[in-house]
Amino acid sequence: MAIPQIGLKGALALAALGALLVEPGASLGAGNASNQGTMRLDGRLVVMHADDFATGAESESYAVQQNDGTLVDADMSRLPEADAMVGQYVELAGDDQGPEFVATSTLATGTSLVSSTTPSAQHTAVILLNFTNDTSQPWTTSSVTNTIFGSSASVAAYYREVSNAAATLDGTVVGWFTVPYDNSGCRYSTWSGAATSLAGIDLSQYRHVVFAFPRTSCTWAGLSTVGGRYSWINGAMTIRTVGHELAHEMGVHHASALNCTSNGTRVTYSSTCSRMEYGDPFSIMGTGTRHLTNLELAQIGFITNIQTVTSTGYYSIAPAESTSSPRLVRVPRGDGTFLYFEFRQDYGAYDSFPLNAPATRGVIIRIAPDLSSRVQSLMLDTTPGTLSLEDAPLTVGRSFSDPVSGVTVTTTEASASGATIALKWAGGSLIAPSPTPTVAPTPTPTPTATPTPTPKPTAAPTDTPSPTPPPTATPSATPTHAPSPTATPTPTPTPTATPPPTPSSNPTTTQLTAATNLTATRAWRRHISVKWSASLGPVAAYRISRNGTFLGRVYSLKFLDHVPRGTRRVTYMVRPIDRYGHRGPRAWVTLRLR
Repeated sequence: MAIPQIGLKGALALAALGALLVEPGASLGAGNASNQGTMRLDGRLVVMHADDFATGAESESYAVQQNDGTLVDADMSRLPEADAMVGQYVELAGDDQGPEFVATSTLATGTSLVSSTTPSAQHTAVILLNFTNDTSQPWTTSSVTNTIFGSSASVAAYYREVSNAAATLDGTVVGWFTVPYDNSGCRYSTWSGAATSLAGIDLSQYRHVVFAFPRTSCTWAGLSTVGGRYSWINGAMTIRTVGHELAHEMGVHHASALNCTSNGTRVTYSSTCSRMEYGDPFSIMGTGTRHLTNLELAQIGFITNIQTVTSTGYYSIAPAESTSSPRLVRVPRGDGTFLYFEFRQDYGAYDSFPLNAPATRGVIIRIAPDLSSRVQSLMLDTTPGTLSLEDAPLTVGRSFSDPVSGVTVTTTEASASGATIALKWAGGSLIAPSPTPTVAPTPTPTPTATPTPTPKPTAAPTDTPSPTPPPTATPSATPTHAPSPTATPTPTPTPTATPPPTPSSNPTTTQLTAATNLTATRAWRRHISVKWSASLGPVAAYRISRNGTFLGRVYSLKFLDHVPRGTRRVTYMVRPIDRYGHRGPRAWVTLRLR
């Protein structure tokens, strides 16, 4: 089964990261049009996600993969439930507006590839390809087999360890195949389609399909379909890159971190926060090759028991690496997101920590929606006075107060057998549990590979801070337990949460202002650096286009573009959007190229 060429907006999200050519391909008119001119598009909804780990840049956009494998770019901004439909078979109604299908309503949804696939069965095909102008073979078939399927120091060993031996990653490596194209233009779809024909294998028999080739002009290391089946590896045959992209296919997004400020000082949480895309050092979806978070494991299906807490009391958290319960505790915040709590211990080859590391002595706190939403998790840094995020966990005796949910969390105990947190809402009364909650010991791991050190993330803010309320994370003494050894926790009703605002059917909003100070300068050769100052209002991301072609969403205040050869003039449009996809005013800047 060859993958047809992509007839999209310059190969989807990758335009944000590399020099791309718009490939001829599927016609959006293939759907059934109503008498009113409304078109229909059906297939599996995926997110095309490109990762450039070297620069910390990423780009993403929605696409619908049709039954024949064709990918059609889709603007889902009018459908606030789109994040929860990633991986599902969908039937959409909408209009063809230029290079993308603009979805206006959902006619039907079907089975999710993520939920319908057994997590233990990760059958994978790897196809190696090169080009007419670069026939190099940077890896042997044997070395790729060892990197991905080897018994140790491999992607398979990583997933075996992180799933407590529940997942089996197996498959085949074929190639090298020289496709009848040169490596210009980042035409990854054309290349992989040709390689599939040369390989002659039935890709429908595999849960994952990975195409790998020598380094090209594509400036991403890996590209994947979140909730889909396909990944592309651009000269980066490493456990981190391949393992990261396969997790995207399983329906997992990035493990990000928040960088928050108040009056120019870093704090744990405030109204002025920017996101560090790969900031979480405790997941392969963030920095390094540590285990997936328990939130991510729950999204895949490796963890099924989650404790949702709505009343004041003491609660136990089992080590993330154990098989005890609960390993994931969460608190609803009333705005559609949750506080997720996790506790780690040194384990195996991929979750190694130094002696007395904060992650083994405290609780990691993340903000994320419910499991069905395939968006980034946001780790909180409870020690914002340092630039390292390795000390982000809330250690024993310290507290964090969340202004959204109204809960104050204090870590009261942490040992090899588990952690205990006290959760208290206003008006709640904490009474020490008896006996003190305990968790079954963590099983002794059997190392399967040499530990991989995790580099420190860079925590420099990307947004210009503005005055905000005082920080909400404050140290406090370890809570004093009540003297009665027979007391039991007194449940306290959760305060009434304020429901999130109802999305408007209007795709625009007056709550956002246009980006200011928009500039475009040549960084080097045909690389253009676009920068701007933050819009006012509830900004979730920015949409950026070049000469009318949509390039993708970005979550910072800068963008690096690679302009195709022959382009003499570029006009960039930047437009803020809120969490529902409602769009604010546009801002433009034009640059002439010689």
